[in-house]
Amino acid sequence: MRAFLIACLCCCYALASGFKIAEQSLNATALSSAYVAGAFGADSAYYNPANMGFSHQLSQSDKSELELTLTGIYIPGFSFTTDTGRKDIGQGSINWGLSTETTLGVPDKMANLANTFLGVDLKAPIKVDSEEKNQHGTYGFSEKGALVEGSADPTFFPVPKVFYKSKTAKSSFGNWNYGVSFTAPSGLAMNWNGEAGAFLRNVMIAMVEFSPSLSWNYNERISIGVSPRILYGMGNFQNTVFVPLGTPQKPGKVETNLQDFDEIPSSMIPEAMGELIYAVNTAQGNALAALAGIGIGGGKHLDNKLRYKLPTLFNPEAWFGMADPSVFDEFINEDKKSIDVAGYNAKVEEINATIKKNWEHYKGEWENGNLEWRYNDKTCAGQTTICLPTLFNPVPNETYTTTLNGETQTGYKFVNGVNYCIQNGHTTSGFFGCQHMGETMEKAKELGAYVNCYTGTFYDYNGNLQTSNPGPCAYPTPTETDENGVPRGYATLMDAKELSEKFGMGDMNITTNLVGATKVDQKSKGADFAFGYKAAVSVRPFESKKTTLSFVYTSPVTFNLKGDLDATTYIGGSMGNVNMKADLNLAVTLPSSMQIALMHNFGRLGVEFVYEKIYWSKGDKFAFNFSNPRFTPLSGMVMQFSPEQLSGMMDLADYGAVAMGDGWNDTIALRLGLSYLTKKNYFLMGSFAFDQSPVPQDKLGIPDSNAYMFGLGVRKQTSDKWNIGLAYSLSLKDGRKSIYQTGGFGQLHLFSASIGYTF
Repeated sequence: MRAFLIACLCCCYALASGFKIAEQSLNATALSSAYVAGAFGADSAYYNPANMGFSHQLSQSDKSELELTLTGIYIPGFSFTTDTGRKDIGQGSINWGLSTETTLGVPDKMANLANTFLGVDLKAPIKVDSEEKNQHGTYGFSEKGALVEGSADPTFFPVPKVFYKSKTAKSSFGNWNYGVSFTAPSGLAMNWNGEAGAFLRNVMIAMVEFSPSLSWNYNERISIGVSPRILYGMGNFQNTVFVPLGTPQKPGKVETNLQDFDEIPSSMIPEAMGELIYAVNTAQGNALAALAGIGIGGGKHLDNKLRYKLPTLFNPEAWFGMADPSVFDEFINEDKKSIDVAGYNAKVEEINATIKKNWEHYKGEWENGNLEWRYNDKTCAGQTTICLPTLFNPVPNETYTTTLNGETQTGYKFVNGVNYCIQNGHTTSGFFGCQHMGETMEKAKELGAYVNCYTGTFYDYNGNLQTSNPGPCAYPTPTETDENGVPRGYATLMDAKELSEKFGMGDMNITTNLVGATKVDQKSKGADFAFGYKAAVSVRPFESKKTTLSFVYTSPVTFNLKGDLDATTYIGGSMGNVNMKADLNLAVTLPSSMQIALMHNFGRLGVEFVYEKIYWSKGDKFAFNFSNPRFTPLSGMVMQFSPEQLSGMMDLADYGAVAMGDGWNDTIALRLGLSYLTKKNYFLMGSFAFDQSPVPQDKLGIPDSNAYMFGLGVRKQTSDKWNIGLAYSLSLKDGRKSIYQTGGFGQLHLFSASIGYTF
């Protein structure tokens, strides 16, 4: 089950230079985050709270400052390929395909008898491939790798930010400043396509941070700052992951017993047993099997064919809606000696339900008097002369209303005289009182009237004209009925489970081996608040205050994302598919980091170098749990599994194979920033940075690689109170050593615009 979550939520943790946006403000964008020791103004509250009380050419300590920044994140669309031939099963989310092989544990004695006398091998394994295609576009497991293609759609993601720092409050104990920042340190929405992009199919990540800050400094020579961090993260994910269930050397095993099933799914019935089922039910095919079937109560299809006949008092089903046995032809393949027992029995149940409904309607008609022997207001106790139609007592056209199938219909109160006229051929003779018969017959046919008095001399429940009868108004007494006295109708066939039990195999074990990787489609969402802090120290060791040395530590932040999970596993084959819904709880840690920065001003020129260490190897990657799992079997053998059996089967999954955070390393980032203040108050900025990726380049997982960053920007002081600026940053992802080949450098573009106000 854990595999359902790994691929979908790993991207929430993909905060290496791809999803982690360190460049939050205008200055940081232009300087590629070489903006720690030289941080000044409103955004210093975020980058280095210790610097809030330090003066700068563009920032006065006795003024408060507010800055609004809007950053647009743009990633061009790109295509890539993944060479899975460099991997084995168990080394990532790879669509190896899936095959199943089911073997019935037929007792040796029974298997030998079936093989010797019936010529069938009941122990032959059933090999069925999953309905989902593998990476080659074929079905079933294949350990041969492929060059798999994928792509990502272009993405643009605008993010607003706010920064504020107060003016310096001086006291005998030093100088104090406070500030606040509202940022989005991580966030992106991307759509990935193709086989290779399935594990990140549709991703939306949003993370916002609110950070108050406080600093103390002494004479702008040494300063200490701290900033509590309050973060809210959320994500919606829709993706596909391929989870190994077993290898050819060590297949995943699912063991059950025939007693666990109400019926054996057709996908679990070997061809030999299918032939045996055919012979037992049809009394055809293998003669010995057919004979053996008769001995254990088989031959029901033959019995059904013989059962359909003209209705009588003792076999009245045909009056009540029994269809011709040819309706079963679609379920029987005489050439292949096979029979669809489930489909056949479903048809039997449908026909028998119709018979029962019509029978109960007929009984109601009898009980409410619509079927009385009524003739010229005289009641006959038997077929006597006085009840016969004559010239002076013709057949009446008396009608009545009734309800059949929820509709009101008109029927005729037929009497024994109708039978007399039909049986003796006097259908038009007025002398015999039959002069109204033609008119009566046509009108009854138009009205859809059914036979009255249950004589069988007119239209039955199937709409067929009956010309034989067991006697006028005789109440039928069927020889075979169910517990409610309803005529039996057709008989159901013997399925694989019943046949196995009849032949003494009712306690048979069933073993299914799984080889390959199963496809899992999942949707999930989660959200949580998390907390951390940032601590900073800045020192200006020289009297000139032109040099600043800073140290900033950012604590790890752990999210416990809570939400919902909806995952469908496509095992297919004889096993079938399973859906699971559960409550999600995922622990994801944003790593701690340490920055050491040195800044020196050469007059109007400023140069800063930043060394950053990010501890990706520490903390939780995907420490998750789910609770309240709700399983829904969708097809196949699992339809009859208990929740415990379903859970046990899903535990076969090799979760570690798709754990995309494994092997991540601590990284460094090296940043160099240059700034120059012109005489006309244009603050020009440029930068270069190298940002190392924590992701092993030879592993399937997050498609990230080392980044080379370039930044440019300008800020203009338009007045004593207002300033505006623009900045641009380009990150080039060097994927030449990555298993994900793009044919060039990946790109991440940042565009920032800001407006600042001093008061």
